[in-house]
Amino acid sequence: TLSLKEMLYLVKSLPDYELTSTSGFPFDLTTTKIGTQDTVVPAALDNNVVELHQYLFGATDYTPSATVQSISDYIVNKTGITEESGKINTDSYNETIGVEGTGDLN
Repeated sequence: TLSLKEMLYLVKSLPDYELTSTSGFPFDLTTTKIGTQDTVVPAALDNNVVELHQYLFGATDYTPSATVQSISDYIVNKTGITEESGKINTDSYNETIGVEGTGDLN
């Protein structure tokens, strides 16, 4: 946990940062109802984690851990959603740096 003093120190450098790209996680997703709740579900969490490592670190040889694979399998068993399931096209809200209208939601 960061102290207030540590947070304020970090805030001073915010103007120096420049966003160069944006994306959402999970990359491949769909939605479903679990009980009465609308839920975003990754279509193959393990593949989404591989893509996340490539996006963040440029890693092209990352292999998901046994824990990630176990969670991915659980999600498939709980939802029935797999990599082959219909996915939502996220192109309209990923990579929107500099696009007019993305800064203010009011």
